[in-house]
Amino acid sequence: MSSNSGIPLIELIRADVRLASVIDRFGIKFEHYNLPLAKACIQSNVDARFVMAIYKAFECENYFPKEDLQSFPLRTIIEYLIKTHVYYINQKLPKLEKLLDALIANYGNSELMLFKLKDFFTEYKKNLMAHIQTEEVNLFPYILKLINGVDHVTLPHSLYLILEKYSLDKFIKDHDHADNELEELGRRLRNFSAIKTHPAQVSLILEELRQFESDLAMHGRLEDEILLPRAKELEEAAKAKLQLLCVNN
Repeated sequence: MSSNSGIPLIELIRADVRLASVIDRFGIKFEHYNLPLAKACIQSNVDARFVMAIYKAFECENYFPKEDLQSFPLRTIIEYLIKTHVYYINQKLPKLEKLLDALIANYGNSELMLFKLKDFFTEYKKNLMAHIQTEEVNLFPYILKLINGVDHVTLPHSLYLILEKYSLDKFIKDHDHADNELEELGRRLRNFSAIKTHPAQVSLILEELRQFESDLAMHGRLEDEILLPRAKELEEAAKAKLQLLCVNN
């Protein structure tokens, strides 16, 4: 996209609709879509370099700009992950649910398979929301406290309380991105389509699922390959600082 640096953002989105979902979650205003990406980001107070790095991760399924993403502060990574959670909750999940409801409205009066499919999606939605809540209530605040504890003058007792209340090892052990559930949802939809031959409407849902799976996969890599390893290093640095503070006090 560097060669397209002067092209208005709206034209870039028309050329690759995947960019629209990236731009949307950063809150870039539509009134700035007539500007090149870098200028649109400046007008909306968004880090253009980070937007570009994230877009590169979406641009090619087999490419993950790990080195580029490592260069950004953890606060920036966390802010993006939270924005993506909001995007999932406010847009992706409701859209999938509406598509499933429309399928049931058209074909589901006597189709037990479809009602079971909707129940499966409802359970998946509940699990994803619980996953998001764990990250936003526990994980992200813990990492931000670690950053403050390591970067600023901290009393030993304060740093001890931060480390004593949470553990990255436990989170990593229990961490699950729930990708299998989306794959299972797609499998059940394909089975229904094969039996009842409703390819057009099912294909629309399957495409939405495919895009969501791709988005979640990138989201998971950002957590697993960038956020958590760096947070683990930060946790170890906080433990070392606590030991040093205890020795010196």
